[in-house]
Amino acid sequence: MAPGGEWGGYGSRMPGEKFHFEYSGVLFVADERLAGVREALPSEQAISIRSKSPSIPWTDLVMKGDLCRHEGALIGRSEGEARFRFDGAEIEIGWTEGLTATRRTQVLLDWIIPYILSDRGQHVLHATAVEIAGAAWGFCGRSGLGKSTLAVACAQRGHLLLADDTFVLDEEQSTVWPSHPTARLKSDSLRAVTEKASDGSGEKTVIGDEDLAFADHPVGLGGVFLLLDDAEFEIAPAAASDIPTLLEQTYVLPGHGIAAALDGSARLIERGRVHRLCYPRTFDELSSVVDRIVAFAHANKDGSL
Repeated sequence: MAPGGEWGGYGSRMPGEKFHFEYSGVLFVADERLAGVREALPSEQAISIRSKSPSIPWTDLVMKGDLCRHEGALIGRSEGEARFRFDGAEIEIGWTEGLTATRRTQVLLDWIIPYILSDRGQHVLHATAVEIAGAAWGFCGRSGLGKSTLAVACAQRGHLLLADDTFVLDEEQSTVWPSHPTARLKSDSLRAVTEKASDGSGEKTVIGDEDLAFADHPVGLGGVFLLLDDAEFEIAPAAASDIPTLLEQTYVLPGHGIAAALDGSARLIERGRVHRLCYPRTFDELSSVVDRIVAFAHANKDGSL
């Protein structure tokens, strides 16, 4: 057995045990326990996850980006971390030796599974989400713009956290599914928002349902805040010119995936569900920013201005 009680996967287990969990309405069964993730009841319909390096001639493939199709299966690789293959029923993952259990869980939940959900026809954004006034509100944008910080700050006010880093809409774009009940914050955000100290590992600290209240049910879409660089607070309707920015934050599959993602991004904006959010990213003003976001959500429960 590996140091720390691990069995070469995401967390501790005994040989032969299976770990069942739900992610955005889809059931999975893994051969390793995922730390911080709620266990679900077993189901014969669950997608299997195995820690096994896929038998694929990687050197013979010409991959555009991190994903491609090979013999009908979706395959992907994250350099220095993992390679995976999904055939519609099973995910095979080959992990890079030495990758920490925390990082393996993060790669699975925030990279591999989102693409699997996209492959199943769901619209998946790189975004966090909270439930405010009975509606789901997402914070979407590139890394470093404060998605998790805003979501956890809202959750500290009693609003249920729906998702961290992966925002999953159903095919009609009317409902947001909860993802895994964890959130991750950098050390400075962790101190500012929760007054907790980081573990000193240099990785983001995982916050579980012992510290925050998470939604365990799908919630109707209120809207999506598209985070942009600006020091002045402003919420304004997104326009057609924002489609490329929103598309950049969508989990896009090779092949016909780009067309579906483009159509989904355009429909969200046309329906008035996307709002440009500029705000000062200083911790001194975070409380005021959250106040204004919550007030906007309460005043616009149907998601449109």
